[in-house]
Amino acid sequence: MQHLIILTRPVDKNYHLSSLLKQSLAQVQQSATVLSVPALMLKPFRLSDLTDNERWSLRHLEEFDAIFCVSSSAVEYFFHLVKEGRYLIKPSTYFLCVGQATQAYLLQQGVTASQIICAEKGNDSEALWHTIEHQGIAFSSVLVVRAETGREWFKHTLQQKGIKVKTLAIYRREPALLSNEVYQTFRHLHQQTKVQWVFTSSEGVLALLPQLCSLPIFQQLVHHQFIVIHPKIATLLKEEIARLSANQYLLKDEQIHLSPADDQAIVNVLTAFLI
Repeated sequence: MQHLIILTRPVDKNYHLSSLLKQSLAQVQQSATVLSVPALMLKPFRLSDLTDNERWSLRHLEEFDAIFCVSSSAVEYFFHLVKEGRYLIKPSTYFLCVGQATQAYLLQQGVTASQIICAEKGNDSEALWHTIEHQGIAFSSVLVVRAETGREWFKHTLQQKGIKVKTLAIYRREPALLSNEVYQTFRHLHQQTKVQWVFTSSEGVLALLPQLCSLPIFQQLVHHQFIVIHPKIATLLKEEIARLSANQYLLKDEQIHLSPADDQAIVNVLTAFLI
């Protein structure tokens, strides 16, 4: 039986995950086609694209006790703007994150390990907040570096605790259209092919699934396996497939598998199905 693994993250993240996956498959002497199908395009903003309030935040980074970078992309685009504008970050500033990949990217940017607070159990805002409370660290002001939307629960939770919160939207997420190669692959996919999908964001689910509705692969989704990094993505995945099919196609719980967010963990879950 043929195996197809579909990675839906942005191109650069798919590339690294794909490389690890191919190495792992070779080690266990298994073969599978790995297909990069980015669900989203990320468009970073320039300084001139930012609002006056956002530019103020960049000019006054020393005003914030902590900076929450919601993803590795947020880290990349944030430090690009910091270097471009030659903005200063005080050494005592904490950096908050929810995943090991983002933590690793912060370290690559020169942030010290002692400055980073990463969610200890789970990879969401709730886990990060529990970690902050557990460590007993008090903040008076936090900057949330994100796309145009997101992390509203975290923002509201901080505000309810009397913490001042500002948001810095530094990139836009847009649905990525299927390439002709991917379109043809999905159109002519053999029904006996064993397929595994990797979804790491709710936005990716919402961007990609509607593009599959007119293709034969959409009807086959009920026979596929899905790897997700958060229960909320699993719930949305089931809801969207049901909604788009008018409840004709319903995923079962055993088709969806939860994985930690780091690449090696995702690879381990994927290869476990092929051994």
